Amino acid sequence: MSTAEAVLGLIALISLPAVAAVAAVTSWILWLVLPVVALAVLYLLVRILRMLHELQESVDQLERRLDRFDRDEQ
Repeated sequence: MSTAEAVLGLIALISLPAVAAVAAVTSWILWLVLPVVALAVLYLLVRILRMLHELQESVDQLERRLDRFDRDEQ
């Protein structure tokens, strides 16, 4: 075995636990972050649905006013 192979083997032995540690930390971060992101998306969807509902109520109210105005004009 050459010196280069020995150095590469040593680097691999040293870096393998570091890679495993980074993977473990990344996994925990994902398990913590993904639910928060999912809740934020759910919150935004609820807000959008509420705004659409309020917009629909406003449109319905305007339609009723227009109908009343048309009846008064006749």
